[in-house]
Amino acid sequence: MKMKDTMDEMDYQITQLLEENGRIPNTELAKKLDTSETTIRTRIKRLIDQDLIKLLLLEIVQNWAAKPMEILKSRQIRKRLNISAVN
Repeated sequence: MKMKDTMDEMDYQITQLLEENGRIPNTELAKKLDTSETTIRTRIKRLIDQDLIKLLLLEIVQNWAAKPMEILKSRQIRKRLNISAVN
């Protein structure tokens, strides 16, 4: 079965709500859009898989001295995104 490669009105509404609040739970999205959480989860996965949206997670490491691997990954991500470190 071929996945659709365009966005419909619900996809657009999902992306707008995620843009306003990227941390909104799928259950809250479902309530706002009067649909099921499964529908929201499925649509978000499809949008990500088709590179129509990208989700970015930024985690601040509290105890950076104890987490050298996370710091290394953070540096690699900053380099890949061409973001300089904050001093």
